Amino acid sequence: MFQLKKNLVAAVAMAICITSTIITSPAMAKDLKFSIFLPDGATVVQRALLPYAKKIEEVTNGELTVTPYTGSALGGGAEQLSLVETGVADIAFIVPSYSRGRFPVTELGLLPFAFNSGLQGGHVLRAMYDDYMQEEYEGLQMLLLGVTAPSAILTTNVALASLDAMKGVKLRGTGGSQNAVLEELGINLVSLPISEGYLAMERGVIQGTILPLSSAPGLKLEEIIKYVNEVNFSATPVLVAMNIDVWESLTPKQQEAIDALSAEYSDILSLAYDNDVDRGRTVLAEAGAKTVNFSAEDIATLHNMASPIWSEWIKAAKADGMDGETIMNRFRTLIKEQE
Repeated sequence: MFQLKKNLVAAVAMAICITSTIITSPAMAKDLKFSIFLPDGATVVQRALLPYAKKIEEVTNGELTVTPYTGSALGGGAEQLSLVETGVADIAFIVPSYSRGRFPVTELGLLPFAFNSGLQGGHVLRAMYDDYMQEEYEGLQMLLLGVTAPSAILTTNVALASLDAMKGVKLRGTGGSQNAVLEELGINLVSLPISEGYLAMERGVIQGTILPLSSAPGLKLEEIIKYVNEVNFSATPVLVAMNIDVWESLTPKQQEAIDALSAEYSDILSLAYDNDVDRGRTVLAEAGAKTVNFSAEDIATLHNMASPIWSEWIKAAKADGMDGETIMNRFRTLIKEQE
């Protein structure tokens, strides 16, 4: 009998000890899957996305960890929105123009010659977010919103030194409103995520791409690009978003910490593109690529061709039930304020 009581006391004591340990131990870290379709070497991955993932761990004191899945490990560029909406990924790096029509106000950032830099573009779009863009991101928690540096035209076997030379050339386009101008020039546009551009050019499926110079080295385009036209034609909005259910599962303190971090890293996202333009230019030149820019007359013609595209956006917005003129006026005002 005594032995039974002794064993019972020991068992209770052990249970109390175990329960106490569970209660007083730090909460187990929640690991978040971060889908990044670009390769590890891409400038924006190294300069912004991976550091941001690491910082989330720091500002939450290790309560959240982030595991990046780069190089399309979870899905390609066009699949990122679906991955994060369905919860396959908790966080994703998204190019809105890969999901045409889903982000109409965000796609203002694609308008030809809208921005002088990615930093300017990011400031403009974020200033519009609360009033005009939140509905586009229903089901998502916006974390970072930035813009690439304005794009150059990079080609493999044809020198595009004039507008006439553009006719019949096959190029990868980012999508959105920029396509209308390029198609008017006679370019055959192919819609491909940036991560698939190298292979398509290497195989001759396309002859070039619209791309920020800063993105070229990380994609190893210096291996195949022979000509560079620094037309600074159009920038591209980019963002990082979290699955809304995952966001709502976080504690208020964790959300607050990530919000504060994201305010800082949205600029870092844009600057990752802006600050490496010179490096991209140098890497391409050292690999033998030649610069073949348009004449001033051709640039003026391009600007004139682009102007009606802005008006057409207003018409399309009205057709979708939006106050296109008000949104466009705000967009233009913000651009001037951020120059």
